[in-house]
Amino acid sequence: MKLRKRTGYSYVNCRKALVQFGSENIAQAEEWLRERAKTEGWAKAAKLSGRATTQGLVGVKSTGSLAAIVELSCETDFVARGESFKNLLEKLTESVVEHMRKNIPKDLPRKILAVDLELQSLVDAEGKALSETLTMAVGRLGENIAVRSIRALYAPEDTCLYSASHPREGSSSVSMGRFVSVIALKRASVEGLFPTDRLAAQLCQVRCSLFFFRHILRECNLPSH
Repeated sequence: MKLRKRTGYSYVNCRKALVQFGSENIAQAEEWLRERAKTEGWAKAAKLSGRATTQGLVGVKSTGSLAAIVELSCETDFVARGESFKNLLEKLTESVVEHMRKNIPKDLPRKILAVDLELQSLVDAEGKALSETLTMAVGRLGENIAVRSIRALYAPEDTCLYSASHPREGSSSVSMGRFVSVIALKRASVEGLFPTDRLAAQLCQVRCSLFFFRHILRECNLPSH
């Protein structure tokens, strides 16, 4: 069904929308679906808010001297591995980066500045509140979904931030995994036969591997030294 493919909502609700508005009024049907999803999402979010969210992914995106890290959690590994959850994390992370571009602090210190952001203060490219986007996802996926943390990293203008995740998931623009790393390099883009991008990628993966092994040691109650 074209409407379901365009909106991502359930077959039942898409059919209800088409019955009510007709196949020639797709725009009205989409608006009705969005309003219904919003109402159902808020109700379901309130109902599910007490459930534990032990699964999830961390998204990271770096561009120039900016980097954003978003930790998104859910109830089950099944949802965490689904495309809908990953698309949500991608949208949240991309929106944080856009917010950062428009709100770069004045007089940045000569070191990395880390700022924790609140979801309620952020909007997407269309001006829609990200908290509303999250709530509608809860209604659509039927699980409690929560943003555990949002961190914005600002580097001096002469410093570039690079990022990676482990295990590597996500899109070409936002890297996702259980662990992420961000490093800062002040170096020309090409140094002999070893470009900066390649060096940064290897350093980021080393950091991710360290996080992973420390996690395993903690799970096994083994000393980390």
